[in-house]
Amino acid sequence: MSNDVRRFDDSGVFWVFLWAGPLELAIVLALLVQLLGPAAALAGVASLLLVMPVQVDARAGRGAGLALSESHRRRLVPACRA
Repeated sequence: MSNDVRRFDDSGVFWVFLWAGPLELAIVLALLVQLLGPAAALAGVASLLLVMPVQVDARAGRGAGLALSESHRRRLVPACRA
């Protein structure tokens, strides 16, 4: 129970990204449009947004599962065989 409360408590730090992320994206997009033109700026931002789900999946999905299964396998292997 305390572990769940700790995760909820730690999440409070990251709530700022809900409004700061889209604001930062809008500012950067406006600067890129001014510097490179609308087509290049939108292509760059679109490529970043398309790659983002792949990064999230690699971090949360397979990586955590592999680390967990590796620790379980180490625990199941006897420490010493005589």
